[in-house]
Amino acid sequence: MFERLSDMATFAAVADAASFTRAAEQLGITKGAVSKAVNRLEAHLGVKLLKRTTRRLSLTGEGEQFLCHCRVIVSEAQLAEEHMGEYQSEPKGTVSISAPVNFGAAQVAPQIEALLSLYPQLNIHLTLSDEVIAFKELDVDIAIRFGELRDSTLYYRRLQPVQHIAVASPSYLKRFGEPSTPEELAAEHGVHWCIPVNPSALGCRWRFYRAGKEVPITVQGRFFSDENRATRQAAQKGLGIGFLPQYSVADLITSGELIQILSAYMPPPTPVSLLFASRQYASSAVNETINFLEKRLG
Repeated sequence: MFERLSDMATFAAVADAASFTRAAEQLGITKGAVSKAVNRLEAHLGVKLLKRTTRRLSLTGEGEQFLCHCRVIVSEAQLAEEHMGEYQSEPKGTVSISAPVNFGAAQVAPQIEALLSLYPQLNIHLTLSDEVIAFKELDVDIAIRFGELRDSTLYYRRLQPVQHIAVASPSYLKRFGEPSTPEELAAEHGVHWCIPVNPSALGCRWRFYRAGKEVPITVQGRFFSDENRATRQAAQKGLGIGFLPQYSVADLITSGELIQILSAYMPPPTPVSLLFASRQYASSAVNETINFLEKRLG
């Protein structure tokens, strides 16, 4: 189909120039290539488009009719290319992004205002969900995922990894004391950010590390939540020890409202990846959004 469109443009150039040689010069191709293009069209259509003599080149009746259609089709194709060129040069249209709920709300959403201000014709559709669905099954342009990637065929950029830390308020530590080992947490009142391992018993497993080896601790507590803000607030009010992403409590640590504990036993940071399809044919809107998020969150 694309070859036929090219042949139609070549035929129109020959008709306009009334010469294979001049058409070849205008198109920047050889005279032989021009002749082959016209021959392919004639063979495909089953009619003669040109009358060739040693002195003159003219259109047949069928050629005149076909030329009218060629001009319309070639013109539309050129307009489409120009439109796509404009679309690629200036980010416009809608870019869809999928991200985990807490990370998306705390880290991605605050960046959107600056992104939209930078590109006035860009729209963002941000979907927040903790449901783990394969990227190829998602109807989105960009997805943010935690953990190591199992699919080696994915295109991705690494963002800043997320470090989870244990925190407590000064009032809580004054009342109960600061634990010196992870094992002591089994008897503490934990405020946790995750899905409880055993909801009926309000139990949950936290991962610590000692000398490079994982130390899983099942904590008990009177309050559990799978939402960062609720857990952060509960820890801030002294309801227990929280295990939260560092970015979600950095301001409270700076202000002294929360204190990091057990820092020697923290787990390795969790990798965070920005997934997307091949950028070779992606719109400038998608490419610029990828670049922006990588710069802000990388």
